[in-house]
Amino acid sequence: MASHTLRQMLLVIPIAFCAASTLVAGLQAESKSRLQTVVKVKVLAAERGDAPEEEWIRREMQAMQIPKGVGSGSQWITLGKEPVTIQSSRYFGQVFLAVLDPGGESPLRLEITGARPLTIEIPRAPGTKKIVPYTTATVPTSIDYFFAIEVEAK
Repeated sequence: MASHTLRQMLLVIPIAFCAASTLVAGLQAESKSRLQTVVKVKVLAAERGDAPEEEWIRREMQAMQIPKGVGSGSQWITLGKEPVTIQSSRYFGQVFLAVLDPGGESPLRLEITGARPLTIEIPRAPGTKKIVPYTTATVPTSIDYFFAIEVEAK
């Protein structure tokens, strides 16, 4: 009877070890994919400063036919799940940005909230670069924003 128990243990141990190592590898991969990316934004608008330094932003602006005079007086802002205030005034309204991570291999979601909510999917791959146009919906005037989005490895 003791040999039967030993034989059962010898069969169970490799299975348990394989299952545990697979679980650990899965958790490491999930953790790595969640911690691997950072989303940054540079806010561009008319009369906001000099033209951006980054070549890829200038190329995209030209391709999108964004008018001259659109610039950025700001540095890169790292986005997270907590909203970042971009604009908050009685005259022009409010604009907030946040990034939501649905997890897994799903794209990240850029959430623009304010008078005109908008959600944009962004691939989570490091190196992703994109310009997102956004116009505030205020009366009597509005602001045309262009959000330069960049995904980087952490």
